Amino acid sequence: MELYNSLTSKVGDFEDRMATILQKTWRGFMSRKFKFNYEGLQCWLEQVKHENCHVQHKLYEFKVESEENYARCKQDHWDYVRSRLHHLLRTQNIPGVFSCIHSNELSQLEKCLKNVKYFRK
Repeated sequence: MELYNSLTSKVGDFEDRMATILQKTWRGFMSRKFKFNYEGLQCWLEQVKHENCHVQHKLYEFKVESEENYARCKQDHWDYVRSRLHHLLRTQNIPGVFSCIHSNELSQLEKCLKNVKYFRK
């Protein structure tokens, strides 16, 4: 009986050692194959850097274009508003809507409106 117990314990120890070796080999293979790929990671990082530079360039172009468009639209809107407000300027008989009643000086808005040239279409 003692020989049987000794033999089964040695066989069990051997099987445990072999299972450990097999698991180590399989885990190393799987981690090298699927979990961490250094070359693939470096390639991916280079692609991300390249795409990031491209996106930054496009965003800068969009920013410049939108600022120019905003300034153009703002100027167009201001020209439109000034052309609609010319009748509110002061005259010699009637004080203007945009100026102080007691002063003879033109307000900033009135000075702008005085400089507008009106064209008939």
